Amino acid sequence: MGPGVHTVRSCDREPVHIPGRIQAYGAMLVADAVTRRLLRAGGDCETLLGQPAQAVVQASLAELFDHDSQEDVRFLLETAGERPNAIRMLHPAADPARSLVATACRSGGAVLLECEAARPVSLLTDLLRDCQDVQTHLRLATDIPALWQSMTDSVRHLTGFDRVMLYKFHDDFSGEVVAEAMDARLRPFLGHRYPASDIPEPARQLYLQNWLRIIPDVHVAQPPLEPCAGEESSPPLDMTHARLRAVSPIHIEYLKNMGVEASLSLSVLVAGRLWGLVACHHYAGPRFLHPEQQRALVLIAGDFSHALEALLAQQAERQRQVKDALLASLQGKISGTQPLEALVRRIAPDLMQLVDAEGVALVDNGEIIAMGRTPAASVVVFVADWLSRQLTDDIHATNALGRDLPESQAWRHLAAGVLGLRLGGYGNIFLLWFRPEIVVEELWGGDPQQPYTMHPKSGVAHPRTSFETFRLEITGLCTAWTRHDMYAVKRLVPLFNAHMLRIADAVLRISEQRFRLLVERAQEGIVVLQDWRLAYFNPMLMRMTGYAEDELAGEPFLQFVLPEDRPLVHDRHLMRLAGQDDGQRYRFRALHRNGSTVWVESSGVNIEWNGRPATLSFMMDITDRLNDEERIRFMAHYDALTALPNRTLFFDRLHQSLAQARREQARLAIAFIDLDKFKPVNDLYGHAVGDLLLQAVARRITGLVRESDTVARLGGDEFVLLMPGIAMEAHAVRVAQKIQDALDLPFALAGHEIHISSSIGIAIYPDHGQTEQELCTNADKAMYRVKHGGRSGIALHQEPSAPA
Repeated sequence: MGPGVHTVRSCDREPVHIPGRIQAYGAMLVADAVTRRLLRAGGDCETLLGQPAQAVVQASLAELFDHDSQEDVRFLLETAGERPNAIRMLHPAADPARSLVATACRSGGAVLLECEAARPVSLLTDLLRDCQDVQTHLRLATDIPALWQSMTDSVRHLTGFDRVMLYKFHDDFSGEVVAEAMDARLRPFLGHRYPASDIPEPARQLYLQNWLRIIPDVHVAQPPLEPCAGEESSPPLDMTHARLRAVSPIHIEYLKNMGVEASLSLSVLVAGRLWGLVACHHYAGPRFLHPEQQRALVLIAGDFSHALEALLAQQAERQRQVKDALLASLQGKISGTQPLEALVRRIAPDLMQLVDAEGVALVDNGEIIAMGRTPAASVVVFVADWLSRQLTDDIHATNALGRDLPESQAWRHLAAGVLGLRLGGYGNIFLLWFRPEIVVEELWGGDPQQPYTMHPKSGVAHPRTSFETFRLEITGLCTAWTRHDMYAVKRLVPLFNAHMLRIADAVLRISEQRFRLLVERAQEGIVVLQDWRLAYFNPMLMRMTGYAEDELAGEPFLQFVLPEDRPLVHDRHLMRLAGQDDGQRYRFRALHRNGSTVWVESSGVNIEWNGRPATLSFMMDITDRLNDEERIRFMAHYDALTALPNRTLFFDRLHQSLAQARREQARLAIAFIDLDKFKPVNDLYGHAVGDLLLQAVARRITGLVRESDTVARLGGDEFVLLMPGIAMEAHAVRVAQKIQDALDLPFALAGHEIHISSSIGIAIYPDHGQTEQELCTNADKAMYRVKHGGRSGIALHQEPSAPA
């Protein structure tokens, strides 16, 4: 099978990072990183460099560019990193009047020097202002759909593409257009789905590495790289980060079938994963973007990704808080010694509300208690038996029960999905939640079941030619169970297990075999304390603490508790002995054998053990859960890079400070701080050094302000300072001057001495605005006034003069 011929399966194996070809709107020179000897050349060398690639590769770099370009060529080669470095203007020796835009990046032991014709820069005139406007719009978006739409509108404004879509990946890597900005004459794609094969796995991996992909002209040739003598058998060149890297012929055919003449894609990363893409299509001919525009778009996509991640974290935190409130209510109801069946009947509405289910059932050794909308008892038992073989970590969920268990198809109107939880650590007691079928109509861009067409004679696969709306009715599914549902259900385990132990009347009314099954296989630590010593413990306690059985047996329990928490554990143990905290949970920190701390959530009852008073405690390791919750809370309110408050927390504090200022008739100030000359730092030294610089800037600013002030990072190189309770505007200006002086001092980072400056705009309440929006907008305007006036300065907001 010849090059460019692909089967359906080959798309997921296509080595798109080593195509051996480049897009010929530019030229690529591949040089040895040490000797600078040219190894390969390709692209439109004849137009750009005055001679064909076969001749170029026989020359030296010094011979290809004029005298004035030599220093810039050396700079590009010496500073090349994994990603393209700073942009330089070069002039070919064959035609010094011609200007080329050039960047370089590393690939193994080679440097890839990429050149393209310099194009009119009219769009660059207002690029800085436009980008800052976009960043302002992104940071002011308060909900996810508004943020999505702001991003698509902004990218269309900056690029001029006919259509800009925000494309969100689903769990199966199919995608959906969730926001769109387009020419009014086009047919909308909003809400349309596309199969995973449209963006196969190799392409998705590249989008994780290279955050911008531009195809200025789908009709441009893609010539091979010509090797120099002796390099003919060299391995393929990894062009992951090359701007000119050739496009998969399948993807080119795909775009042509859609009528697309040029395309641009920006990666959207959330928590290090590929969340989606900003996909741009142009239909009115080629669409070239200056490399500076491309760099600006990458920065904006990064700001968008950070803003989206923060809003998603806030959404997750709100959902978790709702679940916690429902769990707290359930905890108060799962008490006493009411039989398990009666308890489930009583709290069934709460159990269903916890996970938004329409039916719940308890299966206890074949006995069924069903409430709400559930299948027949025999079906419930059948499902429970099937679940017992699927469970991992005592929990399993499916929103396609009919697919996973075909025998249940007839009951999908009641049980299209099930969430199952095993209680007690053994296989006979289950709680099952049911959700009914939800029939939905999905809109697809073409038939998702035929993403490719097969040539009748050759058997070669080609992308589909029709992208007309294909309506697909989806049956047999329920609303998907979320990780918050799983989190909530797992939190029920200790509540029910403690209840079952209470019912057991201090274990004496449960058979010894059942008790041992309960405690030996439980996913929580079970401990009997008598005379403050460990009289009994199950294997889970050993796994939780890292101690062997002989290191725990008979030892005082408090010695395994963090000293600061021993008074709490002591008091709660006495209360438990007295029967005063029956089943109530509390948290403490245990000491692991390796020296680390384990967060434990404990509940229990008082019992008799060998005829004497003791306590039976149920202990769950919640360290990971608390770490996850803390991470989510942090992501929702703090910037991951600098640990400063993010825009959400800043606006929350601004709202509170404004309310206080209104009550007390006081003043406050906000200062927008934008770093000058930050972008060249990224270009010259790489993003890692740029990140170090942002962290150092954050430390300098926070070291100059009061504890009552708030320093936040809004994204990119923009910071903001909230100063409540200032007596006069001169105070705000003095603080801003201190910050500017501090940022003017050099930064020693990673062996480099880095110099930057700052532009600061200030707005005062109530002089320059009454609301958060007015104050931020006016501080932003003041900052831009400094930028446009030459940068490195401080400005107070100025009200426009009244007309004469």
